[in-house]
Formats: sequence, C-alpha cells, structure tokens
Amino acid sequence: MNNKLEIKMGKKSLFFLLFLPIFSYSQIISNYGIKIGFISSKAADVKVNNYYWNLYKDSRLSGSYSIFAYFLNSEYYRFEAELGYRQEGAEDKLPATTSESPDGTGEFVIIDHAYDFLSLNLSFQPKYENDNICLFGIISFSFNNMLKNRDQLILNNNVEKFLLGYSFGLGLQPKNILNGKLFFEFRFNDFLFKVVKNDYFQAKFNSVQFSIGSFL
Repeated sequence: MNNKLEIKMGKKSLFFLLFLPIFSYSQIISNYGIKIGFISSKAADVKVNNYYWNLYKDSRLSGSYSIFAYFLNSEYYRFEAELGYRQEGAEDKLPATTSESPDGTGEFVIIDHAYDFLSLNLSFQPKYENDNICLFGIISFSFNNMLKNRDQLILNNNVEKFLLGYSFGLGLQPKNILNGKLFFEFRFNDFLFKVVKNDYFQAKFNSVQFSIGSFL
C-alpha cells in the first residue's frame, strides 16, 4: 500500500516539476504582440569555384512577420522570445540581349534566389526608459528552419535546412504615439554557417531589417 502511495505521489511530483515552468512562464510574461517588417538581404562570405559563375550580386527586398513576448522585464533590461517568418536571399538583374542588341535591349531579366525561414529568436534587450520613450538594444541568437527553397538555380540537396544565426540592433518606443503601443526596430541579421554549398558556389546571407511592432 505504501509503495502504491509513493508511486502515486512520485507521479504527481513529476507532473508538477514538468509543468511548473509553463505556469511560471505565463506569470512572468510582461507584454506580447506582433511585428511586420522589411528585409534587404544579400549574399555574403561568397566562395566561387567556377570562373564563369558571376551571380548572386544584387540585394533582395522582402517582408517579415512575427509574434513576440517579453519576459523577465526589469528596470534596465528584458528578454524577448520571437517566432516569425522571413525571406532571405539575393537577386541578379541581368540585361536582356539579342543578336541585334548584344549590349542589351534596355530590358532586364530577374533571377531570384529566395529562401523562406521559420525563425525563433531569443534576445537580451538592455533598455533606458522614462515617461516619454523607451530605447532598447537587441542582442539575439536565432534558430532558423528553412521552409522552402525558392532559388531558381540551387537544388534542395545543396542547401542547409537548419541554421543557427544571430542579430543585433536598436529599438525605439515613443510613448506619446497610440499610448505607447507602437515601437520600431532596426537590426542586422546573419547566419553562422553557409546556406548554399555545392561544387561551384558557397554562400550565406545576411540582412538589414526594419520592423514596426505593436503590443496587443
């Protein structure tokens, strides 16, 4: 009888220990909301093994969307968890040519090198806050899962599906606009490892990102 009671109490204790962080987390969340942004990305750390390979030269403009939550918010710092979707990559704007116009017709062909990512960012944000504004820094580590390869030239077996990355930047929350519900962020994003890797070409991508966020 005592053994059964001990087993039952042990199960309850294990259940409590497993779910305590969830209940605790819900109590320490200080705010949450959404972000919508624009990203300008380009190829970086390029390594070319083919003399004729002269692509991935232009930057690419795309969008980003995410949800976020602040936790462990104190007077001088806070932490943020952010889950979002973004596209990174590059473009090539090549002049269209014909036999009559070998130097170009004035028109261009766009080759798109796009990759869709689902990203989890965990950031530390030191901040300065008064009644009018909140200024904050962003130091972030990210886990990125590639949802889709939209590159017109690279096969799926030449790209990494899971990538670690980092970000750093600055943010501003004016408290006199919509009761302080809006804020703005500017950050630089980079991957730690190559995104594309084959016998001819290797590269990762980095980007600058501007976002507008709103507390819900």
